[in-house]
Amino acid sequence: MARITDEQKQFFQRAAEVQGRNLSDFVVSAVQEAAMRAVRDHATIQLDVAASEAFVAEMLDPSPLPERLQETIRRYRNQNPAS
Repeated sequence: MARITDEQKQFFQRAAEVQGRNLSDFVVSAVQEAAMRAVRDHATIQLDVAASEAFVAEMLDPSPLPERLQETIRRYRNQNPAS
């Protein structure tokens, strides 16, 4: 488990008391919230305004695929007609 200083433990204990929880419940809840936030943030793509506008423009009017990629797609479809 994590090692914390006496000052940290007292601080966490006070925070738990303010919320009407015991220390274990407070710590587990705080860690779970932090873990969920970390996973959500990792899975979320954040774009600035310029990147967002470029993305939308590309989605609305996509650039043509390079010829080599088009040929690869044609070969795949010929080998896998159900696709």
